[in-house]
Amino acid sequence: MKNVIFLHFPKTAGQTVHFELERALGKGNVSPVRVNEQWVLHSIKDLKKYSLHSGHIDWSLVDFVPEPKITFTVLRDPLERIASFYLYLLNKSQSMSDEELTYPGNRGLNFVRSVDVNEYFSPKSPDMAEFILSHYDNFYTYFLAGRQYSARAKLSAAVIRGDLSPARLVDIAASNAETLNYVADVSTLSTLAEKLTADLGIPVDFSKTKHNVNKAIGTKRRFETLEGLGLTAENKEKILKFCEMDYLLYTELQKREVLILE
Repeated sequence: MKNVIFLHFPKTAGQTVHFELERALGKGNVSPVRVNEQWVLHSIKDLKKYSLHSGHIDWSLVDFVPEPKITFTVLRDPLERIASFYLYLLNKSQSMSDEELTYPGNRGLNFVRSVDVNEYFSPKSPDMAEFILSHYDNFYTYFLAGRQYSARAKLSAAVIRGDLSPARLVDIAASNAETLNYVADVSTLSTLAEKLTADLGIPVDFSKTKHNVNKAIGTKRRFETLEGLGLTAENKEKILKFCEMDYLLYTELQKREVLILE
């Protein structure tokens, strides 16, 4: 059986992908590490026992997984991902108690519930400003170029110093993405499922179950909903800049025939 590594970006149908792979491969074969903070709770020796490594995890930290392996990720229109992530956090925060929101790991959720959409994307405190940048600013490009969730801080500093141009950063990200087995879009999950079925020799079908779908919005574009919350022109421009390199990356992945399009 081949090992499988799924690099899950927030709000890219990742829960749907994860739970279908868990069903297909068996729950006992799923690594307990779903986020980076959990790596320190397990040894590499123990983690090698699992055939599925899936979650919001650094790409660089799953290099220990032995061959044969399939490593892939799923992308989504960058503007829609940003809007969907904000709406998801807002919805989740509204279902939590005031006490839960005070927990250290819920700072972002506490913040999204306590301010309006414009203060959220233009926070006054430096630490929350960094939180926004790390979660929204050209997320795909920085992750794929640096192979880590925390890569943005170092790479953006290099761009500011002039050591790295945005075009070069996109090229690095695209070149790294070429080493993945698959890069799908949320619109091409059925094709991804067919490829994984062929690779693994077991049926994989992402159409069976949808997880974390915002049913209240339905088919309406998420960014349209975000704008409807009173987003100012200034913040709209900021969010568009958060997507500039990611859109260039999308184009580059298509040119290199890396992105699954149909």
